[in-house]
Amino acid sequence: MQELMNGTIQTMSSIQISELTNKNHSDVKKDIRRILEECEIDMRKFSHVSKNHQNQSVEVYNLPERECMLVVAGYSAKYRLAIIDEWRMLRDELEINPRVPKTFREALLLAAEQQEVIEKQALQIEVMKPKEQFFDQVTGSSTAFDMADVAKVCNLGIGRNTLFQFLREQKILRDNNTPMQQYVDCGYFRVIESKYNKPDGSVHISLKTVVYQKGIDFIIKRFVGRKI
Repeated sequence: MQELMNGTIQTMSSIQISELTNKNHSDVKKDIRRILEECEIDMRKFSHVSKNHQNQSVEVYNLPERECMLVVAGYSAKYRLAIIDEWRMLRDELEINPRVPKTFREALLLAAEQQEVIEKQALQIEVMKPKEQFFDQVTGSSTAFDMADVAKVCNLGIGRNTLFQFLREQKILRDNNTPMQQYVDCGYFRVIESKYNKPDGSVHISLKTVVYQKGIDFIIKRFVGRKI
């Protein structure tokens, strides 16, 4: 999904970077430490310990966009482009999907931010209405999560791309990352279809898979169950 640090800053994890650049997670973390130290940036504020699918403690770095782009600046153009595209998608998803607080502190911060937004929107409510109506139309539920959020909520020690790959291998998703009809019928997933015009005037259709709470429970059971 996108990750949030301190409830306010959008970040990309070292796990996501390793997946997008086809590098070992340990090597990516070495790059992060080396480059941030060289730039005299305190790396400790980006570090946290997470549990992987084997319940092992793993150090993960959550980098804001500036630090992330600094780290991958020396990577190949192909991998830099993958990172750039990922950041663009994260920003797009953040506009559509609300943030899910995971601690009481985050909930308080989110409530304060939302109150500030409400006060600002009171002055331009007519402007914001179309966007709110669009969200309601494409999701149909405030409890639908994109795959990046699902990867984080499930706490399986993997990122969005690896989760997509796992679900494809399990024949739950098709090659284009849309769910098989039987899992849609079970109420696990929903596909959002949106249309936009390309510069040449042609119409492009974009498909986005979102997951309901029932689907999150199903994914966790399937992921853990594959080991048994």
